[in-house]
This record gives sequence, C-alpha cells and structure tokens, in this order.
Amino acid sequence: MTYTQKRCTLLHELIHWTYKDSTKNCLFGTRVEHRTRRETALKLIDPLEYRTAETMYEGDPYQIACELDVTLRVIQDYRALLDGCRNCLTQSRVSIDRQ
Repeated sequence: MTYTQKRCTLLHELIHWTYKDSTKNCLFGTRVEHRTRRETALKLIDPLEYRTAETMYEGDPYQIACELDVTLRVIQDYRALLDGCRNCLTQSRVSIDRQ
C-alpha cells in the first residue's frame, strides 16, 4: 500500500471504530459503510482545495486525487456528496416555486 492508501484507509477504519461499528452484511451494514465513506471524504478534503484542483485539472478525478493526496475512491465519494447537495438544493427550489 502507498502512504496515501494507508492514510485514507486508516481514517476510514478509525471512523468505524469511533462509532463502534460491527461488520454486517445487511442493509444496516451498507448504511454504516456509506456514512463512513462520507465522513472520510469530508475529513480528508478541504472544499477550497478541491475546487482549486478541479479547476486546475479540468475535473480529472485521478489528477485531483493526486493533488489532494487522497485515493480516487475518496474523490468519488466526495463528488457523490456534492451531487447529493446539488440535488437537495434543486428539489427545495422546485418545492418553493410550487408554493
């Protein structure tokens, strides 16, 4: 494992440990894993640094990951968070417009 992989994995596992998660192969286990991946991405990525890297590398996820010293998986998880936030904003605007 590279230093970057070790760092991202260690934080991911520390978040599991913090919540006292147990390993389960069920819906609850999936939710726990998604929560852990979200929190890992939020702790490892600074929003301003991400925006700067995204502009510098024209959105190339591999280059952004290298610049921010995180794994590609962490970048994908962070982008999923951003997409989720954009969807929430869009849905709330639509509901306000309908009122």
